[in-house]
Amino acid sequence: MKFSEKLKQATAVAHSQLEDQEISKALLSKEISLKDYCTYLQLMQGLLQSAENQVFPLLSNQLKSNSSRKKAYLIQEDLNFLGWKEESLKEPQVYFDQEYSEAFAFGIAYVFEGSTLGGRMIYKHVEDKLALTANSGASYFFGYGEKTGMMWKEFLEALNSFESENQQGDAIIAGAKHAFLKIKDTFQSAAHLV
Repeated sequence: MKFSEKLKQATAVAHSQLEDQEISKALLSKEISLKDYCTYLQLMQGLLQSAENQVFPLLSNQLKSNSSRKKAYLIQEDLNFLGWKEESLKEPQVYFDQEYSEAFAFGIAYVFEGSTLGGRMIYKHVEDKLALTANSGASYFFGYGEKTGMMWKEFLEALNSFESENQQGDAIIAGAKHAFLKIKDTFQSAAHLV
């Protein structure tokens, strides 16, 4: 079994708990509102921006396409396009720091890269329910577009190779669980907004 499969199994409960959050359910609801959508984006923006600033640089030697994986700016473009101005969510926060090991950072990156894959399903949903497209408010969930599968495969290859060479699976799993928990806590703290 590849390490990435063990990682998926080890984080299944944390992933499921994240999907059970009200904001996650609202995003995939048949009655999704533009407010729900923008609230979700804004919550993810802070988390992702922090990960891109603090965590992704730790993996610059491991991921050859690291710089092209940045997507927080797409969230800002979507929110700007949709005219979203919810000031109560504008408080800048640092959710992650630079003191992590490469292995722990890989676990965090796994969660955000995995969300890009899942984002393709969400993209189809918001396209259908809110009539948003990659060029009109849904560029974040459009992700890497047609390259999404290839980028995910490339990420998993780098992850599996790193774990095979360094034997730090426990630290990678801990990093992924940490990221899921940070996202869940952020969503819980904003449950009143849904």
